[in-house]
Amino acid sequence: MDSSDGEGAAALRQLLSLYANLAEAPVARQIDGIRHCTLSAVNRRVPEPGPVVFARGVSITLEVDEQAFSGASPWLFGQRAGAGLWPPCGAQQFHGVHPEQPAAWRSGLLAAAHGPESADMSGEKVISLPRLTRLPDDFWQRVMAAPWRYDLFQLLRRLDAQGGQRYPLGRAPLPKFESVRIGQTPSLAFAPATVASATPRDEAGRHELSIYSFGLFGPNGPLPTHLTEYVHERIVHHQDHSLSAFADLFHHRATLLFYRAWADAQPTVSLDRPDDSRFLNYLACLAGIGLPAQQQASSLSLHARLMLVGHLSRHGHDAEGLVRILRHYFGVPVRLTQNLPHWLTLDSRDQARLGAGRHMPRLGASAFLGVAVRDVQHRFRLHLGPLSAAQYARFLPDAPGAREVRDWGASLPRH
Repeated sequence: MDSSDGEGAAALRQLLSLYANLAEAPVARQIDGIRHCTLSAVNRRVPEPGPVVFARGVSITLEVDEQAFSGASPWLFGQRAGAGLWPPCGAQQFHGVHPEQPAAWRSGLLAAAHGPESADMSGEKVISLPRLTRLPDDFWQRVMAAPWRYDLFQLLRRLDAQGGQRYPLGRAPLPKFESVRIGQTPSLAFAPATVASATPRDEAGRHELSIYSFGLFGPNGPLPTHLTEYVHERIVHHQDHSLSAFADLFHHRATLLFYRAWADAQPTVSLDRPDDSRFLNYLACLAGIGLPAQQQASSLSLHARLMLVGHLSRHGHDAEGLVRILRHYFGVPVRLTQNLPHWLTLDSRDQARLGAGRHMPRLGASAFLGVAVRDVQHRFRLHLGPLSAAQYARFLPDAPGAREVRDWGASLPRH
């Protein structure tokens, strides 16, 4: 491996080798053929049909050795690499592979919550990867065979998202609702990995997970070192696991609570399960739409409004902010005309009348001539276009686009 090819390519080769499960010789040769890797941020709107969702991700540009792909398909390699990168990275969509030149191929990963298979506004086909699919049958066999390949939080997150459990890890009211029991392997060695071993339990579908990285024992544990030596000696020479099993009662709960505290603070993890919307609730409360009735009272997607929570949470709003929102949301040119003059009809009680006694209007203070007054402060006009025929039909009266424009214009001044 040439050290001059950059740290990005080396890191990607290592990641694919660990997680992509690409053990075939041709694919391994293609992984070794990655020479350069660059990343750029992606901010896209997940296209219709379905709710309007904005998502952020990363576009990965690879320069590879052309000889490594002789007789093989770069597109197939990109699809399989994307499927391998998706679980550990948490991405929910893979946008295919696009050739740029004979020896360079580009793939995109977009971390989004939803989005059925369709084509976006640029014509690029979006392939949605399944969410909350069950773990493969050989998942635990792979973990037990090579536990050092898995990070603790990465493993727990995958169990949380694809394990089919009723409760998220760390929130189950009883241990019987959890498919994994976590303990610590007493050892004085500095841990080479976070996961030590995995073994099946007597109950079907349940496993024990032993870790190095977190617990009472070990060089980084709070207990004195001689206690770790004592527990290790009892296990190795006397097959006595009583003290270790007693400590695992606390290890299991403390580790899951530690994982849950981390997961609740990660916006991407909250998209793994449809029943886990804690981080979305944080953003909704920040935008002033934390109540379910507030979220359902608009035709706008909740994800779209949370994407623009920075605008919604401001105390004051300006015309430029609304124009930027609409341009970003609809992807069409938008202009706004301010201070549009119009006439405000006065209530009969507010109209100036002679002989009104103590309430007689005063000239220059409260007297109005006529039944209406001219106003330039309460109305503005939006100009959308130029538009294609399909875009124009979307903004016709009572069309979805027209309702969304109305709701965007009405939502900002209320905050």
